[in-house]
Amino acid sequence: MLRLYGPDANGLVNPANIQSFTLTQLLNLLEFGPQAPVEGEDTPEPDPLAIALDSADWVVFVSIGDDPAVPASGAVKRFLADPLVSPDTQIVVMAMGAPYYLDSTEISKLAAYYALYNYSPPFIDVAARALFRGVPMVGASPVSISGIDYDILEVTSPDPDQIIGLSVSGNLISGDQSETPSPEPGARPDSLTLTTTVIVDRNNNPVPDGTPVDFVLNYLNEGLRNTLPVTTVGGVAQTSLVIERAGELEITAVAGEATNSDTIRLFGSGNIEVVPLDIPATITPTPTESPEEEAFLNSGLTPTPTEQPDVELTRPNVEFGDLFLALLGLIGLCVVAFVVGINMRDVNYGLVLSLPMLVFGLIGYNYYALLLPGANEWGNALGEARNGWAASLFTWIGALVGLAVVLAVLHGWKRLLDVSLGRRNRR
Repeated sequence: MLRLYGPDANGLVNPANIQSFTLTQLLNLLEFGPQAPVEGEDTPEPDPLAIALDSADWVVFVSIGDDPAVPASGAVKRFLADPLVSPDTQIVVMAMGAPYYLDSTEISKLAAYYALYNYSPPFIDVAARALFRGVPMVGASPVSISGIDYDILEVTSPDPDQIIGLSVSGNLISGDQSETPSPEPGARPDSLTLTTTVIVDRNNNPVPDGTPVDFVLNYLNEGLRNTLPVTTVGGVAQTSLVIERAGELEITAVAGEATNSDTIRLFGSGNIEVVPLDIPATITPTPTESPEEEAFLNSGLTPTPTEQPDVELTRPNVEFGDLFLALLGLIGLCVVAFVVGINMRDVNYGLVLSLPMLVFGLIGYNYYALLLPGANEWGNALGEARNGWAASLFTWIGALVGLAVVLAVLHGWKRLLDVSLGRRNRR
């Protein structure tokens, strides 16, 4: 650190601000406390490591891992179990060996965790530069790290968000068909060579050799479906297909969870067309004022936000959860109305209030579920709260409408009776 950033370099580091200790010293501090007796003296002296930790802004561990044969190697884990520093102190671990000996609780206490896999001088230099952000930290761990839920089998599997490109030998029809040679009438290739683009894993690296890939064959005229299983070499899958059937054929590729690919179409005339998969972007980045995102926005890599149209429902947008929540609230409203009716008059009056609420509530739920006029507008008005609440609110409002209707009818009926009785009395 002093050689790269000290007074003889760019002066970022003052030698007086850096102290170095061994893990054996740390282990002694953890076992015997901050004051250890000095041989030949009655008064113990304060441990310099304890003093340094008490005032430290940064604590950096350079460790080759946890080796049971070396007791001092476990000092890092013991320290992280109960750090002897203030909560504001930044703790960094440079793993010069295996990076998987820390668990998730210990890693959560770190400001940074670097994995370098070797402790030779060039790696020590990289560790110092990384601490001062002098080198970009890129790459991906070649081993699983359970402390950060990093599983090597999962991250080296095909990325499900990618689109697998396809190419084929033969009479290819591209976007500009003027340059495509026209096949002879009735000509049809006997075989095709199918090739994917480089399939990448979740770390954006080519998938390992031997990764399974399926070419899916759909014979449209006969309604048949078949697959050609192959494996990758250098991230690319390739196979030969013998054409044994007449009619139109569509070919796609699937690699694990990566199910999106271009489509190869072979027509009866012998023409071959590769149709790229076009997935429209629907995610608009949210504006932010943080320095990191501001720099990214200024790089010109962010697409221009576009106005998103209102979501238009085209099918019943209800599930079992919507029905359960709607019925739960509806039953609660009916029970409340029934109890109030009993307290005001009798059981009959409670039923008169609650049953219309039940009927109108169920009508409201079915009205929204069937997307009758106005249901789309209701769902769009709720925005993100539409899922899970639109059907329920529509149901509960329907129940309240039913209560309002029955109260209005009862009030009108009472007025009618009062008028009729008044006329009889006058006679």
